[in-house]
Amino acid sequence: MRVLLSVAAAALGSTLELGAEEVVAQLGAAQRDWAKEVGPDLEHLSQTQHTALLQVEEPEEGGEDEEGGKKVCCKRLKRAKKMFKKVHAEATGYYQTQRTALLSISTQMTEAEDLQQQIADAKKEAEKNIKKAARDRRQQCEAGEKFGTNLAELRGMLGQSTGAQMSLLMAQSRKLTRRSRGSQALEKAGLLDEGDAIRSHVEPAVLLHSRSVLHAVRNLAACEATAEDHAPSEEKCKKQKEKLQKEWTRAYETLTQLQSAASGDCEDTTVEEGYKAELQRLVEELNKKKLARIESVKEQQAELQKVQDGLAEAEPLLVELDKSIRNLRKECKMLTLSTDYLGKVRKLVDACKKCPGMKVTFNLPSGRTRLAIGQAIKFSNPSSKPVDQSFEMTFAEQPALLVGPLGRRGGHCAVAEVVSSSMEGLALGIREPACGYDNRHTKEDVAWIALQQGEFKTDQNVHFQVGRVSVTGLGPHEVAFTSDKYPMKGTEIVVVAALSSGNSGAWMTVRIKQVTPGGFSFVLNSEKQDGSNSYIEEVSFVAIPKGTGTIYGHHYEANLFPKSLTHKFNRYEFEEQEKPSVFASVSYRGREPAGIRMKVESGSKVSLMLDEPKDCWGNGAHTSEDVHLLVIDEVMK
Repeated sequence: MRVLLSVAAAALGSTLELGAEEVVAQLGAAQRDWAKEVGPDLEHLSQTQHTALLQVEEPEEGGEDEEGGKKVCCKRLKRAKKMFKKVHAEATGYYQTQRTALLSISTQMTEAEDLQQQIADAKKEAEKNIKKAARDRRQQCEAGEKFGTNLAELRGMLGQSTGAQMSLLMAQSRKLTRRSRGSQALEKAGLLDEGDAIRSHVEPAVLLHSRSVLHAVRNLAACEATAEDHAPSEEKCKKQKEKLQKEWTRAYETLTQLQSAASGDCEDTTVEEGYKAELQRLVEELNKKKLARIESVKEQQAELQKVQDGLAEAEPLLVELDKSIRNLRKECKMLTLSTDYLGKVRKLVDACKKCPGMKVTFNLPSGRTRLAIGQAIKFSNPSSKPVDQSFEMTFAEQPALLVGPLGRRGGHCAVAEVVSSSMEGLALGIREPACGYDNRHTKEDVAWIALQQGEFKTDQNVHFQVGRVSVTGLGPHEVAFTSDKYPMKGTEIVVVAALSSGNSGAWMTVRIKQVTPGGFSFVLNSEKQDGSNSYIEEVSFVAIPKGTGTIYGHHYEANLFPKSLTHKFNRYEFEEQEKPSVFASVSYRGREPAGIRMKVESGSKVSLMLDEPKDCWGNGAHTSEDVHLLVIDEVMK
C-alpha cells in the first residue's frame, strides 16, 4: 500500500485504498471546483504579469493594476492551498477508515480460522469418545457371555454326584481367583479402563458365591462318607443340603441378574448417540459463528473495493493541485519581484525625463543560470519504458542534466539513465547490468536538474560553473574550468557529474578521479570495465565551492566528505530543506565499478551506499570513497 499525500514532499505517486461511495462524488465535485476556480487563475496570472511588464512604457497607468495582480495571485494561491488541504484531509480520513477496516478483516479472519480449528478438535474428541463407548459395549457383551457360561455350569450341577459338583466348583473358583487377583493388581497400578474396572468388581461377587456353594458341597460330601463312625448326623446332613440349596440359589440368581444387565448394556447405544448429538450441536453453533465472520469479511472487502475506486480519482487531483501550488508560488514570487523592480525602473525613467538630452538604454541581464528541477517519483523501468519529465521552461540550447542517486526499493544493482533529452524535457529509465541481471526493476525515486551551461553566480555572488561534455571511451577524461575568477583561490570545490545519455545501452556511472583549481578529471565505470566503449556519451557537471546559499531562489548546500562511503549505508546531514533534491559523485579509489543508491530520511538527512554489480565484478564490498554532495531544494523560497 503506497500513500503519498504530503504537501511539502508532494508524496502523490501511489494508489490509496480508502473508503465510501460518497468519496467519488465529493472528490469529483472538488476537482470541478478546482478546475473552475484555480484553472482560470493561472491564465489570468500570466496575463497580469505580461501586462505589468508592458507598463514600463506607461508607468503612470500601471501601479494599480500591478498591485491588483499581486493580490489576485495571492488569492488564487490561497484558494489552491485550501482546496489541496481539503482534498488531502478527506483522502487521509478515508485511508484511516480503510486501515481500520483491514485490521478488522484480519481479526475476523483469524477468529474464523480459530473456530474452524475448534470444529476439528470437537470432531476428534467426539470420535475418541464414541470409539470408547463402543469398546465398553463390546466388553459388556463379552461379560454377558461369561455370565451365561457360569449359569450353564451351575445348571450342570443338577443331578450330578456331590464329588462331580465339588470338582466343577473348585475349577471355577481357581479360575475366578486368578482373574480377580490380576484385576486387583491392574487396578492398583492404574492400568484398567472403565470396562475392566467394572468386571474387576463384578467377578469377585461371582467368586464369592462360587466359594459359598463349594463350601456347602464340601460339607454335604462329609455326609456321604463311607465310614459311618465319622459320618455326621442325619440332622446335620439335612441342614447341609438345605444350605447348599440356598447358596446355589443365591449364586444362580446373582449370575442371572449380571447376565441380564450385561446383555442390556451390550445392546444400549445411548452413550454413543449422546456423543454424536452433542457433536452435531457444537458443530452447528461453531459453524454459525464462523459463517457470520466470513460474511462480515466479504461485506467489508466489497466496501474497500468501492473506496479504492473512489481514491483513484483523488490521486490525480492531488498531483495537479500540488503542481499548481508550486507553480503559483513561483509565479507570485516572480510577480512580486517584477513589481518591485518595475517600480524602481519607473522612478529612474521619470528622473531621466527631467534631464534634457539623456537617452536611456536597457541591456539584458547576465550572470544568472536558468534551471529546471524536479523529482521522478516511483518511476518505472526498464529503459524501454521511459518516464517523461517536462521542464518548466524551454532552454535556448541543450542544458546540462544531472540525475541523482537511485532509490533503494529494489535489491538489484541499478542506476538511473537519461534515455533521451531536449530543450524542453527528458526521459528517464532504470538500467541494470547485463551480467547476471534481468533489467526488470521495481519502481524507484530519483531527483534531476536541468541547468543552462556556462559560468554563473549564486544569489550570494559565489561563482560556479555548469557544463556538458562529449567523451568516447572510459577515460580518464579532463575538464578545464573556463575562467580565472572561478574557482576562487583556496576554496574546496565540489564537483558533481552524471551521464546525460545512455548511448551504449550498458550500466554505467561517472567517478571523479581528481579535482584541482584549474579543473577536474573523471572516468566512466562500465559493467564490462574493459576500456572498449566506442559510443559517444554526454557527461554533465556542476563545479561549485563548498558552502551554502541560494541559486535563483533555491537553497543549496555543497559539501565534501572524504573517505566516508562504502558498500554500507552512511548518513549525511545538511541544512533543513522543504523538498531536498540530492546529487552526488564519488572518487575513484576502488577500481571495481560502483553506483550510488540513496534513502532520503528527512528534509535534512540522506543515507547513501555504493552498489557494485557483484555478478560482473568483485564481491559487493567496496573501499572507502570521497563523496561530493550537492543538495538543492526543489521549492523556491
